[in-house]
Amino acid sequence: MRTLGIILLLASSTAAADSVPQADVAVYNAEHAVSGRLQDPYAAEFRHVAAYRPDASSRAPQAVCGQVGAKAGFDRYSGFRSFVWVPSNGDHGTAYIGSEANGLLYLCRNATR
Repeated sequence: MRTLGIILLLASSTAAADSVPQADVAVYNAEHAVSGRLQDPYAAEFRHVAAYRPDASSRAPQAVCGQVGAKAGFDRYSGFRSFVWVPSNGDHGTAYIGSEANGLLYLCRNATR
């Protein structure tokens, strides 16, 4: 009986641990992809960033959404713009920033964190 309890505890902690790194990796890949599209990638500031799944039963994120602030030139920040990052197989995904992200924001609005 004690062995069964330990096995169940290990199984539940492994399942919980598996879902967290996937979201963390997705957020890291998203921030890397978004900053790579900016004029000064090292000056990017991120806020309200979260990974979203299609539903609670899915472990893999379908998108990462948030806002990024970037330098527009002359060391001035242009303000925060929305971004959506969509994962794809074989690479680090695709980042959409500003107006090009508007058509994809539904991936985060109708999803689960």
